[in-house]
Amino acid sequence: MHEHTSQPANVVRTNRTLRTRFPGVLTDSERPVIDVYDGESVSTRELTTPVTLSLLSFATEPRTLAEIDEHLRERSSLDADRRTALTASLRDDGILVAPGATPESAVEWVRRGWYGALYYHLQTRDDGPADGSAFDYPPTAAESPPGPRVALPDPEPLPDVPFADVLLSRRTCRDFDGTAISRQSLSTLLFHTFEPIRRVRSGDVEAATTDERLAVAGLAPFLVVNRGSDLDTGVYRYDPANHALFEVEGTALADDADGTAADAAVQRLVTGQPYIDGASMTLVLTFRIAHLQQSGNLSCLRNLFTTASASGHRLLLTAVGTGFEVFQTAAVSESVASELLGVDEFAHAPGYVLAVGQGEVDA
Repeated sequence: MHEHTSQPANVVRTNRTLRTRFPGVLTDSERPVIDVYDGESVSTRELTTPVTLSLLSFATEPRTLAEIDEHLRERSSLDADRRTALTASLRDDGILVAPGATPESAVEWVRRGWYGALYYHLQTRDDGPADGSAFDYPPTAAESPPGPRVALPDPEPLPDVPFADVLLSRRTCRDFDGTAISRQSLSTLLFHTFEPIRRVRSGDVEAATTDERLAVAGLAPFLVVNRGSDLDTGVYRYDPANHALFEVEGTALADDADGTAADAAVQRLVTGQPYIDGASMTLVLTFRIAHLQQSGNLSCLRNLFTTASASGHRLLLTAVGTGFEVFQTAAVSESVASELLGVDEFAHAPGYVLAVGQGEVDA
């Protein structure tokens, strides 16, 4: 079933469930590839006409067939018959559709902008259980992230505080005071948060199952330093195995002196929850889809969410035990995360966000 539309039959737009994959980005094709969801399955088409991408961008708003033809005429050497044939084939393949023709089963995904999650779900939902021993899994330790390495000092031990006190002190902070975080505090938080992952990736302990190994390797933590006392504001990738940060170069936060640009960028990342302004740093847990696709077993995906959840709760407890407060949410915009972190949203799917800092003290 599709959404109903009162638009005339000669009005079309680009299918809102369409995904374009470019060469070198999760495809071995030498040309861009388009995936389209029709409500039941995904069909794939290779783009052989360069002007097609321009047309699909033009048709993100409803266009008449006459406007479509004029766009093709102005931007290509196609004659009238070939323009008509191209438009017809795009309509036949479900790439150009009526303005309201979003499959009912995808309406909510599209409304929220969860395209990466939608397509990952579609590509894995029919996978059945499999024997993990039948797969040639990669090494547990992930490769070192690109970018300049930023050394962290040795972490401090956790305070000798009763666990019950820490547990009962947890709360969600929605009003940070703008305090900067030191490199030492950051080191302590990250080290103790990701200690279980570090032990598996470094080979100190062996993961219980092959799917758990892939889940541990598939978790990629990114860090936005909103304001640091001895660390530049910016985006970093954290390597748990080596307890080091790697700067993500080319982000818009490099010259952010007071953290306001970082606050605004992270606030866009979190949809509908304006509570991150004034945080010291923001941890973004992403899932590396390629690692999951090497497993035919859906328990790998479940293990990955469990790993991400465990890491988030360890950060929450570590932060509370060391005098910080946390705001956490899974309401993340994939497209904003892709732009902010400098990654392909179909390669690194954002899963969880935790902002850390000092809370405002009531007068």
